[in-house]
Amino acid sequence: MLCPLLLTAGSILLCTSPGSAQVAIGLRLGAVGSTNLVRDSVVEALEVRPAVAPQLGIRASLPIGGRYALGVGLSVSHSNLRATDDTATSTVTTLTMWSPSVFLRADILPWLGAEAHLGLQIYDPGETVGTLFSQGAPVEPSLGLGLAMERALGHRLTASLFVQYDAHRFTTTALGARGFTGATVVHRVAVGLSLRREFGHAKP
Repeated sequence: MLCPLLLTAGSILLCTSPGSAQVAIGLRLGAVGSTNLVRDSVVEALEVRPAVAPQLGIRASLPIGGRYALGVGLSVSHSNLRATDDTATSTVTTLTMWSPSVFLRADILPWLGAEAHLGLQIYDPGETVGTLFSQGAPVEPSLGLGLAMERALGHRLTASLFVQYDAHRFTTTALGARGFTGATVVHRVAVGLSLRREFGHAKP
């Protein structure tokens, strides 16, 4: 379901002439933290979690009437995946997370925006042999919400401080083979700064 939505929204943004609509292009820089991917306490306490990661993102959106905008985005983060047991913490592998999404944004106040987004969480481990990704890395749908405090810096240029939350389910084939049943709900929170520039002409 998500791929057609991404393609449709992306086609709208790419095929619209800059002279006929006000297209907004934004860059984001921040940090993202995640809850555990794996937690087990049957034999001994074990937690597997990505370290807090730097995150870079790019977005494009179009106004769709009044105070709303529809857009697509892509963010990427990279950090160590760490395992913590009763005695020590070790690095399992490096982990890159790709997060494409479709979002709907609303201006609540002149300085405050809110959004809801539907996306994918694509796990891209640096090493698979001997890790929980040894039989494949998951691609999981995610749902999220966000808020942004905004300030105009000049004509068509806006800076903002954002906070974004999303959640998705996580499991792998290798975990199932080791006796882990079900899936973990992973919660992520990102905070950072963004810069958005508008191009084209506003609709009359």
